[in-house]
Parts: sequence; C-alpha cells; structure tokens
Amino acid sequence: MAGDFVLLAYARTTPYPYEPQTPLSLFGLGAYLEAHGVLVAYYDERVEPWSHFNELLAQKPLAVGFSVMGGYQIIAARRLSRRARAASPESKIVWGGVLPSCLPREVMNEIDVDCIALGEAEETMRELCRGFASRRADLSGIRGLVWRDRGSIVINPKRPPPQLEQLPFAYHSPTLPLLRRYLEKPATREAVGYETSRGCPSRCGFCYSPVFHGPVRGKSLAKISRELGRLRELGVSSLDIYDDVLMGGVAADIAALCDLLKALSFTWTANLRVDLASADILNRLEDSGCRWLYFGLESNDDATLRGLGKGFSWTQVRAGLALLRDRRIGTVFSLICGLPGKDSEQGVRRSLELAEELHLSFPKAEIQIQSFVPLPGAALYSEAVAQGFRPPDGLEGWAGHDHFRVALPWLKDPALPAKAYLTSFLAYRYRRHLSGFPACLIAYPLHLLSRWRIRRQFFGCYFEKPLYALGMAVLRGWIALRFFCRDGLRAENNR
Repeated sequence: MAGDFVLLAYARTTPYPYEPQTPLSLFGLGAYLEAHGVLVAYYDERVEPWSHFNELLAQKPLAVGFSVMGGYQIIAARRLSRRARAASPESKIVWGGVLPSCLPREVMNEIDVDCIALGEAEETMRELCRGFASRRADLSGIRGLVWRDRGSIVINPKRPPPQLEQLPFAYHSPTLPLLRRYLEKPATREAVGYETSRGCPSRCGFCYSPVFHGPVRGKSLAKISRELGRLRELGVSSLDIYDDVLMGGVAADIAALCDLLKALSFTWTANLRVDLASADILNRLEDSGCRWLYFGLESNDDATLRGLGKGFSWTQVRAGLALLRDRRIGTVFSLICGLPGKDSEQGVRRSLELAEELHLSFPKAEIQIQSFVPLPGAALYSEAVAQGFRPPDGLEGWAGHDHFRVALPWLKDPALPAKAYLTSFLAYRYRRHLSGFPACLIAYPLHLLSRWRIRRQFFGCYFEKPLYALGMAVLRGWIALRFFCRDGLRAENNR
C-alpha cells in the first residue's frame, strides 16, 4: 500500500472532553474515492493516537487530506499538517471543508498546503488524486480546486455539487474498525451520523450552508431504506441525522422516513423547520423513535425573519410551538441576537424575552441564544463589515471567532451577544450538560445567576466569562496532558 494510497485525517474539533460523533464527511469522501479505484486510509485524532498517524505517514501516502470545519479544528489540523509535511515531504497536503472553502486564500497563504478542495469535494478529490498519481503538474482543468501555479494562487471555477443518489454508502469495510470505536462511546445523544439530504430550503443570511452546499438535494427513499438496513446489520441502533432540515423539508418524505425508522427500531435526532410541525408529522416522529429535534427559530419578529430568509412567519412558528407542547420529543430552540441593522439593540432584548417565554412554555427544552458570527460568504457578512466589523487577523484569529468571543461593534456593548450565548447555556442547558457532580458545585450557582440575568436583562459586572475561561483553561490543560500520556504510553508499549 505504500505510496499508492490517500490518507484522510480528521483533527480534533475542541480541546475539551466530549463524545466524538462519526466524521461522516471523511467516511463519505473515502467511500466515493474507493468506489473509483483510490486506496484510502483513515485517521481520527479524537479516538486514535498520534503514533497511528505517524505509522500511516511512514508509508508515504500520495496525499493527506484534512476536513476542517473551523474553530479549534484550524489549530489542530495545522498541527497535523506540519507533522505530515515533516514525516512525508513527498505527500501532497489537501484541505477541504467549510473554513477552507470560505477563506481559501488565507489558508493557502498561512498553511503549508498544496491544494484546497472547495465545497462538497467528492468529484474534485477523485480528479485530484488521479492528477497526483500521474504526477500531473497542471491542475487547471479540475473544477472546485484551489492550487499554486509557479507561486501564484489559482482558484478554478466552481463545481456543481454531486447528486446524493450517485454517492456510495459511507460506512463500508475500511471504516468499520473506526465505526466500532464510536459505537463503544457512551455518548449523551448519538454517535453515528447519517444524512438523507444536503442543502437547506431556508437561505439564512448568517449561515454558510447556502454557499457551501448549494441547492437542496435528497436521497431516494429506496436508497435510504437500503442504507438504514445496512446500518442496522452493523449493530447501529441510534442515529443523528445531520441534514440541515430533515429530508430537505419535504413533509411527505419525512412521513415515509418515519415509517422506515420505525420498522427498523432506530432511535434518532434531527433538525426540523418549525412550520413543518403538523400534528400528523409529530405523531409519526414520536412513534418512530425520535428523541430530539432542533429548531432554528431565530426571532419572533417577522421583519427579521424575512430579512434572514427563513421562509416562515412568526404566526407559523406559534402554530408549530402549540403543537409541540406536551410532546415526549426533546427540543432544542435556537435564537440569534446581535444581527446588524437599525434595531440591533432591540433585537437583543427581543431574544432575551423570547428565550424566557420559551422556557416557561417548554421548561425541559434547551434554548440557545446564538450570537451572530459574521462568516465570509454568508449574505450578511458584507453588511457586518460595512457596519464596522473587522475580520480576525489571520487564521489564529478565525480559530477564536466563535459564539463565545465575537465582538459586534454596532452594539453599545459589543460583547453582549457573546455574554448572552454563555448565559443561555448556563441558564437553559444546565440540566443535561452541567448538573453532574462535581461540576454542579460551581455550575448550579451560575445557573441561578444566569436565569436572573436573562429575566432582568442585566449583564453588568459580568464575571462569568473570565471564570468560564479559567475553568476551560484548566480543563484544556488536563485534556492535553491526557492526550500526551495516551500517545506517549502507546508509543512506549510499541517499542
């Protein structure tokens, strides 16, 4: 296998402990490449030691590919890329995923990579691997590729996204050892990812999906039935369906999917538009083993919903919420605050009021007040820049550009949305994430304080953020030590 295979790597997504979910992007890409004659090896830093990565690099792969969403994964993927370059200089380094697709020039300028595959990259990577195998220097004919030509960065024309019906089943033989590792994890929700569609019927101005995925595309029910049957044969009983909106938001297809999931006795979670929550659909969801549903409500203001491109009104949201009340299905409601515009301050207040209103109606629901994070390529990004947002300085800055730390200069308190995000986590997500001992000793008083802050809309003397940062720094150090000891001990035992 030496030298004639591609290594697909998945870097850690956070420095903190959590139960990792299956890297469907990696497995799906690998299955497509293998179906077209490319040998593939897999590495997931979250569950495998660095020594295994080194062993694979020692075999001098043709290329090493990294799927990079953003956030901390930028740092982790850069570290692994450096390791790959040092251990196997002949191997080509390729990045793909959301972050490189949004910031291709920045990645090419700051990271020692040879190419970037833009968007959904199955076909781009297949052609690129053939080019590497034939030692072809001219890559100008590969659509959806960013590369260097005599030192200059070249961005080739975009490639239409693939039809899902043409893609092979992701969990094929070479990935099964890794799949079993995830199945052994006692995940709080689900560890096995699946997709029935890509793309979103909403065109939210803050989201990367419209640019990254393009139009909504779904699998046929026949293909879904075959794949769910194979997953059941592999011992999978619980799914996290990664679709932006379940079955692309087609109500008839959702009903048919529920019949399939019920017949195979799955438990599962998914994202759903609230305007699809009819009595019939909810009955089918409950009956088919659905445990959690995520709803992006965003706002209770119709003008805001129209401006975002949500595709539904607050009247439709209220109707859906009325049907959801007293259901057995767990719910997560997402709101957004800090959007650019004339009524930004009022928008933050409305988000806080809506969060408390939802909590009173759905006391067991998790409610996220998401801070607006300007993302390159999203529709609202240019408006954010026009209103004073300064993009982070370099990829290290983008790695810290998240809901916890974003600053929005059009607000009197630019950090208010980030405070609201952390406060909503402590207030409305405490039961599932922080109520265990010993975390509850610190988290419970903060939970009570956060509930008070939201009710009073008072964020002065905000000590929670530095306290949280201190706790996370200690935890990050502990996890780093654990990773080091894990890899060091395995390396010592292998001598």
